[in-house]
Amino acid sequence: TCGECAIHFSFTNRFIPMPFSLRQALMVASAVIGLGAVAFGGYMASRMLISPVTVALEPETGCDLQRVPCRALLPEGGQIMLSIAPRPIPLVKPVTLDVEISGLDADEVEADISTVDMYTGPNRRKLRAVTDNIFTTETVLGACTRDTMRWRVIVRVRDGRRIYSAPFEFVTKNSTAKKQP
Repeated sequence: TCGECAIHFSFTNRFIPMPFSLRQALMVASAVIGLGAVAFGGYMASRMLISPVTVALEPETGCDLQRVPCRALLPEGGQIMLSIAPRPIPLVKPVTLDVEISGLDADEVEADISTVDMYTGPNRRKLRAVTDNIFTTETVLGACTRDTMRWRVIVRVRDGRRIYSAPFEFVTKNSTAKKQP
């Protein structure tokens, strides 16, 4: 034979001569697989570079949101401060969450509000900018038959590729709760 590859097409039952040698076909196939691997590696690397990094913050200990705003300090300096009004924090009435930020250039701020002891459904709010460093939203906290409820507000601040996450907790009293025997 003359060194040409032949491909058999079963529907025509004929061999068609190809102008490539087997070695050339293997080289082309290897190049295509190699380029595919490089493209896939580039895609995975770009996903790692684009995916945000979450920085978990701890709020100052002993702070009581029922009395004062509470803050979480940033590792590079600055802070995220949460305030809830009115005080005392009511149930089943509108409350305002204000977040004041220093040391970050916030792209987006959100608050995820939940109870600590039981599931009360999703209550995630995007805060709107009042100024470059003050953000606000309104929501309503639900009530149940318990006298006291522990709440957690996780404030997330996106700054470029970083998301700063600070969990703030507080307790509410339910004046309408039925006393259990």
